[in-house]
Amino acid sequence: MTQTESARIGIITPDIARGRKGVRDRDDALSKARFELDWELQFNLSLDPETARRMHDETLPQDIRKLAEAQAAKSTISLATASR
Repeated sequence: MTQTESARIGIITPDIARGRKGVRDRDDALSKARFELDWELQFNLSLDPETARRMHDETLPQDIRKLAEAQAAKSTISLATASR
């Protein structure tokens, strides 16, 4: 993590404490996206979506990515079937 990234993260906490409009909602939405493993929403809510996507892609080998995407699709189908 760079100093700039650390500084950006350090700015969010005081903004939440001060009750700045929208900051808490964004932080809560990001926490929910992390819990739900919603990568696209996590990227979109990040402070720098392009860098977040690039870093994610660089650290995830293609074989594992394909397996993860297949498992996610399988889980989604299973959940949709179970909810009927």
